[in-house]
Amino acid sequence: MLTAFLGAAVPTGGEANTKNRYTFTPTIAGGKGWGNFDIQSTLGISMPTDDGTSPNGPGCPIALNTAFQYKLGAVWPEVEANYTYYPDGEHEGKEQLLITPALLFGKFPIWKRLGMSVGLGYQVAVTSKPLYGNNFLLTVRFPF
Repeated sequence: MLTAFLGAAVPTGGEANTKNRYTFTPTIAGGKGWGNFDIQSTLGISMPTDDGTSPNGPGCPIALNTAFQYKLGAVWPEVEANYTYYPDGEHEGKEQLLITPALLFGKFPIWKRLGMSVGLGYQVAVTSKPLYGNNFLLTVRFPF
């Protein structure tokens, strides 16, 4: 599988998280499965609509995400690697790598093709001085 998509973020949260900027994120994604095992990966760049590349702006971080999953019935054990590089903006030159072991449950049917998946993981920062530390993560997805 190979696809591209475009995400958009609207600054509805606190200024510490949004910098009051609209952001677009073009992304390319790919994946390949072998029986019950699969690998999925995305590569994207976040681009603010204003001059986010100024020294005080968020810049245009480049994110690479790769997940390794194995299906065991309705349970999907997963290990995910998230790498982010900051070529400009307030974090210029910084990078971080986070590893997240997780368990995903589902797809549980809701209506016609619509389903729900739930996952829980623990994100571990493996680079020195990461911008984000260790955290529990919860995800709820509605695939169709």
